[in-house]
Amino acid sequence: MLSGIHFKFTSPTEITALEKAASALSLIEGVEKAIFFGSRMRGDFEGPSDLDILIVITEISLKDQVIRALHDIELEQDVPISPTIMTVKEYETNKRMRSGFIENVEREGGVLYDFKR
Repeated sequence: MLSGIHFKFTSPTEITALEKAASALSLIEGVEKAIFFGSRMRGDFEGPSDLDILIVITEISLKDQVIRALHDIELEQDVPISPTIMTVKEYETNKRMRSGFIENVEREGGVLYDFKR
């Protein structure tokens, strides 16, 4: 399912958590995109580290639903997940303003889910 992501630095349990996150997020209407990024993706973490996921949603009202879905996966897989949640408008504004954060996520991250794909 996550064929475009390089998993050199993730454990089998973390891969399962990412697959479950991608699946759960794909079922929430209004989730546009989810990107795995950060130290686990890059492999430059030291010690315990969480799975960073940028999630782009159509409406801010979806935030709690997204957090609940990921929290269930955290508990089930015993893997900490740190979501960064933005609306499409926030994401596009940051992208247009050349936000370093967004540029890094897009350059280094791996797409877990994209509604347009």
